[in-house]
Amino acid sequence: MEKEIPIMALIYIERLMSKTGTLINHWNWRWIALITLIEASKIWDDDTLENKHFPRVMGDVTLKEINELEKVFLELIGYDLYIKGSEYAKYYFILKTLQKDIDSPEFHWCQIRPIPVEKMNYLQNNSHKAEEALKDIYCSNPYFTATM
Repeated sequence: MEKEIPIMALIYIERLMSKTGTLINHWNWRWIALITLIEASKIWDDDTLENKHFPRVMGDVTLKEINELEKVFLELIGYDLYIKGSEYAKYYFILKTLQKDIDSPEFHWCQIRPIPVEKMNYLQNNSHKAEEALKDIYCSNPYFTATM
């Protein structure tokens, strides 16, 4: 997973919390982290895993659960996957500050670097395209049971 994906996932987590009032707790944190990482990965990576690949590496989750979780998550945030450069920068600097506070050798592997303008443009374009593609998948077919 690219280093930018967790930053994007944090944006989606805050978006879910602000739009729905959902609080993160010990019952839902795993599902929220999973689906936001999956969505961020789909937007950032052209070569991302599809939903059907996750049950292979996570034996305790089914494709049906991932598809349903994705559908519910997207509905709750109103398919709002677009990430502005300013949003990304906000979380980048928050995490960079935390990284400095945790000056531990275990965290040196995850050095966060700013992304160049062309990558930010790529992110913004892909997040807009993903919004439209996922709306088409889930909204056009209410009985969606894809093997994505």
